Amino acid sequence: MMRAVLVVLALAGCARPVPPVAAGAPLAGAPTLDTLATAGVQDPALAALLDRHWRWRLARHPEEATWLGLPGHDHAVTDPSAAAADAARDTQASMLADAERVAASLSPGPDRRVVQRLIASLRDGIAERACRSEAWVLSIRDNPLSDLWALLDLQPLDTDAARAAAAQRIEAAAEALDARVVALGEGVAAGRVPNRRSVEVVLAQVRGVLDADTEAWAPAVRAGVAGDDGRILAALDTRWRPALERFAAFLDATLLPAARPDTAAGLAALPGVDACYAARVGRYTTDPSLDAASLHATGLAELARIHDRMRTVGATAFGTSDLAAILDRLRTDPALRFDSAEAIVAAAEDALRRAETAVPAVIGRLPRTPCGVSPVPEHEAPFTTIAYYEPPAQDGSRPGTYVVNTYQPATRTRFEAEALAFHEAVPGHHTQIALAQERSTRPAIERFDGATVFVEGWALYAEGLAEELGLYSGPLDVLGRLSFEAWRASRLVVDTGLHDLGWSRDQAIAFLRDNTALAEDNVVNEVDRYIAWPGQALAYKTGEIALRALRAEAEAALGERFDLRAFHDVVLGQGAPRLPALRETVRAWVAEGGPPVGFATDDDEPAVDAAPQNR
Repeated sequence: MMRAVLVVLALAGCARPVPPVAAGAPLAGAPTLDTLATAGVQDPALAALLDRHWRWRLARHPEEATWLGLPGHDHAVTDPSAAAADAARDTQASMLADAERVAASLSPGPDRRVVQRLIASLRDGIAERACRSEAWVLSIRDNPLSDLWALLDLQPLDTDAARAAAAQRIEAAAEALDARVVALGEGVAAGRVPNRRSVEVVLAQVRGVLDADTEAWAPAVRAGVAGDDGRILAALDTRWRPALERFAAFLDATLLPAARPDTAAGLAALPGVDACYAARVGRYTTDPSLDAASLHATGLAELARIHDRMRTVGATAFGTSDLAAILDRLRTDPALRFDSAEAIVAAAEDALRRAETAVPAVIGRLPRTPCGVSPVPEHEAPFTTIAYYEPPAQDGSRPGTYVVNTYQPATRTRFEAEALAFHEAVPGHHTQIALAQERSTRPAIERFDGATVFVEGWALYAEGLAEELGLYSGPLDVLGRLSFEAWRASRLVVDTGLHDLGWSRDQAIAFLRDNTALAEDNVVNEVDRYIAWPGQALAYKTGEIALRALRAEAEAALGERFDLRAFHDVVLGQGAPRLPALRETVRAWVAEGGPPVGFATDDDEPAVDAAPQNR
């Protein structure tokens, strides 16, 4: 999973090794903030529209600027009110009309590709307003406390002005927290409320923070507190703490009693959001031919295929092909668990470094941006998923980071550690996202925005690519990969089950438990994530299936001319496109007979060719 407001690597090298970018060193030729939105765009009308959209986007979501290392927004936070969301929809509708006029005047080429991406993004945003999310979205990974803590962990604090901005942001976050209470209260009045479990875990997290002294919150703002004149701690103590106390009181007295029960976990239980799930399916699959029923059926078919292979590999690893016995052994054998947080981090580092050495054989152009491994913050670890990826800052001041959960090591499985690293880091999220961000000759919408179906589809595809490269240490680790693949196939079934078929939370938990080797705590956390984040879980398998199908299509069409490195360069060459645009790009490459190995786009600095790898 890639964690960022958007939508792990110091590479051993490709054909010609490129030194990694050190923290604090901007990428050569990086555009300025004023040109970031329009880099490489030729049409003046499109450039003006992209500039308008980018500035509006950062003003609407200033946290994104901090995540990307862009200056000027470190004092502000998103307005969570319904009025602000309505205004955003109206602004998007205005920009959509302008974008459609621009598109009508453009010939096929890079500019037209860019405006089509903008149009799709704006349409998604407008359609999703049907969800009225501010009224009911609340989870351990999407709540005011987690949002601020994650943001302050990245907040610039190295100057007096930066620390003043941090204090101002904390004060703004307190005001936004009160506005969030109002929005959730409006949801209660309308019958649009979160599920009970989500409210319970957020309330437990908030109470745990409130039980500590304000000075104990200092790790959330790192060393900046030591050099501050007291503004940061004062803002936390006099503005944030009272707002958090009001939030906790609201959760306890108002939201928890009104929350949806486990039997009404999905979107079908919310009045007035009939178009919401269709909008989410459209956003997270980007394929108009797909609907909830077809996705549910695909998930079941994929599970049958994956389970057959698990039986075969299980016979080698455990001496049995009985699926229930294999899953039970994977889930319950204490010898397959870690014994320390240090061992979890070490396993992540080892898998990452081995992948860095291997991937030049199958990917022609690789990122220069380095990557690290870091544990999930302590305040978040008991409640969150097993790992996630945090993208680098665009100015080189922060590398990409593979964040792995080391909480209660005895619950963390050794056999899944390699697949997890290959998904979150290399050749998965870091490889794809860092490459996209380094494309300094392309506009921001291609570098930093993109389709979840591609981002997560590529990362799941990368788990299988790692097996092709021989990176899994043995049959047990391959079983871990297959369990992960079964988990992603199960997501198609569970997400559509919850939000289209009306499944209960217990039904979803039972299905995930019966069809994967995920530990019980992970099963529960995952189901609660799908309940609070409808549709996002559909992206993984949908994208991976599309990538595998396009690769098979290209191999069949090109025959001996097919080159895997070139195929991957084409696939990775436009950031994170929607599936229709990806298919168009790959099929155009095939029709042209396949380009040489390298970054087969209009981007700068092509990779140096190497011996073709026909696979």
